[in-house]
Amino acid sequence: PICIIATWEGEAAPANQRKPALAQNILRLNVLRVLVILSRELMQDGLDITGHVSRKAATAIAWKLCDAFINGTGIAIPQGILKSGSLVSVAKGSGQAIATVSFGNLASMWECMTPSMRSKAIWICNPRVQTQLRNMTMGPYSTAASVTAGTNVPAATQVGAWERQGNQEYVFGRPVFYTEAALGLGLVGDIILVDPTSVAALMKSQGLDYAVSTEWAFDQNADAHRMQVRFDCKSSMQKPFTAPKPDYGGSTYQTLSNIVTIAARTS
Repeated sequence: PICIIATWEGEAAPANQRKPALAQNILRLNVLRVLVILSRELMQDGLDITGHVSRKAATAIAWKLCDAFINGTGIAIPQGILKSGSLVSVAKGSGQAIATVSFGNLASMWECMTPSMRSKAIWICNPRVQTQLRNMTMGPYSTAASVTAGTNVPAATQVGAWERQGNQEYVFGRPVFYTEAALGLGLVGDIILVDPTSVAALMKSQGLDYAVSTEWAFDQNADAHRMQVRFDCKSSMQKPFTAPKPDYGGSTYQTLSNIVTIAARTS
């Protein structure tokens, strides 16, 4: 992907030089802020109001960070994976129904994920995709010793507990995570296969910055509670790349990337 290629050389032969053109991948910290005004009466009379507001504000910030990681435009906010130049959208199946996800879609996505990144990849899905996965089967499957030849195998299988959060689903051995930040069923981005370690991310070292001003609304007997983070992210790959070996016939080369989704299934 970075155009540095090793070549076999003969004895005492001059080296085959490569001068890669390296593009800059600049991260600029964007501010994500919550400002809450609390009256002194509420803080004095309520039970741990400050703590409650802090927890809710942290949840709101976490949601926005997740949404930006997926959908961010890159203009005054982080650039999400769906806006990355390396995004690959595989074609929907011939005659595929509107707002569906098929096993063929998943297989095509997996095929386009760079092989060296597959062991680190995760699936990010809209919650409505879960029903599609659970009702999906891989069809006749006879190569697994634990599966009877010719039986249908669920595409998403339950594999034990995951960090005390119940059962974790896997597809092709990689974990599935559901979030409302993923786009709706049938749209580009309803299911995403991504290697998160290939997305450069930067956050200010202190993390969540919490501060209180007792003067902002002094005449209203209220305090201003401000919570903020400074964050940015961007795919470390700027565009997909072409596999070095062609398919049979010599004219078709596989496109590979770190971020893969499915083309829209809206018509």
